[in-house]
Amino acid sequence: MLIDPDYKKLTSIALKENITAIEYCINFDKSNWVQPEDGCLGFPALILLCSVIDTIGSYFRKTKLEVQIKGESRKIVTAKEHFYILNCNKIFDLDLDETIIDAFYSKYRSKTTHNNTLPLNTSLAIGLEDENIFETNTKKELIQVRLKPLFIKVKEAEQKFSYYLANAKWSESHCLGKELEESKNLTFDLKMLKNPTITASTIPNNIIVE
Repeated sequence: MLIDPDYKKLTSIALKENITAIEYCINFDKSNWVQPEDGCLGFPALILLCSVIDTIGSYFRKTKLEVQIKGESRKIVTAKEHFYILNCNKIFDLDLDETIIDAFYSKYRSKTTHNNTLPLNTSLAIGLEDENIFETNTKKELIQVRLKPLFIKVKEAEQKFSYYLANAKWSESHCLGKELEESKNLTFDLKMLKNPTITASTIPNNIIVE
């Protein structure tokens, strides 16, 4: 059981748990199932990969961070723009068109997270570690996401981001910190819980975040 007043530490722990689960999903061989089929646990792997990206991006929402998207400086303002973090040169360091970022968010992240499916004419592949993450057609439309190269980027980004969580200077006006502070329970007593608690958070009034 973990009770920690610092939600940044909880985020760091959760991200590492996600990375472990993603690796398990990608390495899982479905040919060993009762009804064998090719592939890995692709949908849960992608959902968790997108969750990590979403999480990292959310920490920079409404901050001074600017990312470059094809020569234009952009800030992360809305939840959908969390995925702009993919172009942040200090974390993911990808150089994606906005159309690819938007398509990845709407067609892959949202559809798998909320509907556990993909739109027509899109696909998910295990891929090779040295392959491109995103495949487009002749119209520059996103048609495939490859899990292994995406996982490598996400794993590297998680390590960089966890360092920032632990060592960066955070301000009291940080957007996510204020949202978590506003949504906290006013009282919290573990004795009231009937089941063993795996992870818990107690948030004090003096949150210090970026």
